[in-house]
Amino acid sequence: MNQLPLFPVTVVGSLPRPPSLIEAMGRARQGQLAPAELETHVQAAVEAAIRLQEECGVDVVSDGEQARPDFYSFIAERVDGVKLLSLQDLAGHVEDRPFFERFLADLEVPLSSVRLPVVVAPLRRRDSLAVSELRRAQRLTDRPIKVALPGPYMLTRSAWVQALSSRPYQDQEDLGRDVVALLRQELEDLGEAGCAFVQFDEPMLADVAFAEPEARGNMLRAVLSRQLDPDSELAFAVDLINRVVDGFEDMRTGLHVCRGHCAPQDKIRLRGSYHRLLPYFCGMKIRQFVLEYASEHEDHLEALARLPAGREIGLGVLNPRTAEMEPVETVVSKTRKLARTIGPERVFLNPDCGFEAFANRPVNTTTGAAAKLRVLALAAARLRRSFADS
Repeated sequence: MNQLPLFPVTVVGSLPRPPSLIEAMGRARQGQLAPAELETHVQAAVEAAIRLQEECGVDVVSDGEQARPDFYSFIAERVDGVKLLSLQDLAGHVEDRPFFERFLADLEVPLSSVRLPVVVAPLRRRDSLAVSELRRAQRLTDRPIKVALPGPYMLTRSAWVQALSSRPYQDQEDLGRDVVALLRQELEDLGEAGCAFVQFDEPMLADVAFAEPEARGNMLRAVLSRQLDPDSELAFAVDLINRVVDGFEDMRTGLHVCRGHCAPQDKIRLRGSYHRLLPYFCGMKIRQFVLEYASEHEDHLEALARLPAGREIGLGVLNPRTAEMEPVETVVSKTRKLARTIGPERVFLNPDCGFEAFANRPVNTTTGAAAKLRVLALAAARLRRSFADS
């Protein structure tokens, strides 16, 4: 990665997509728009997303995930053995239908509007998951680029539907072997293509760690997964993640654990301290942990000192789902506390999560996202001066 300043500013992944791109993606799915025409819309949207980040002072940029319908389901376009099924299609597989219906009511998502990838045959990578996205972005900027991928635990657990997935695979552990192989190949290809930072998204870890058994219900888990022992699940996640990144220690890899950002309200957001996950984080060979602290008290940051030396924190200090702007002073205060605890060279600044859960359901506006990123850049500049003088 290019030499970075102290307190590098980055994003978690997604930025709001322009309406013209959303319309074009819909037409393309219906066969009404040629791939070359869709690429024209994607190219324009990615360039706009990158320019916005550059103008706002973001040091490590993403392509805004503009070409993806969401952070996860795009894998069905690039991996054989995966089929997209709507929530309506999957309703018969839900363990707790009343809870599922309440969750969707909170989410305000029609059953037919969200499609999830489900394993229905042996996995085979038809195309790279993200190398084409990386190369497109590299043509548009000289800044280091972050690429986000769904993590191995999420892929293994949430893409499993017993009635469908047990045909090609004996069990989820069996599926996990192919998921690990797929992601290792992707990590190698991204490294060879010059990717600065690969982030694995594992939102289900928050569901395992934060929710009580009777309340455990991240959308993906509620639809597709069995309720299992949290300690066993977290140990399984550590094993999968370590098998993916083993041998890639020279790459900057990250793990993003969010609490649920599918809609612009807090009632479906999981709450709890990362203390529950810290013993498992300590066992992971991941370089950076990208965590949400925008609504957490500063005192909770001290526990992060337990992480092994050399591990970085991507400190979420802005809520991407609110129009309210966090004061620069608040961001500076929270970040300074962490920097004094673990060292300023180990702290990145980012929003809690992405700015768009689904292509047609942004959790903020482009203007709002830009304003929040500027807050990060202003805070980073102030922190750099402060620590340079100390």
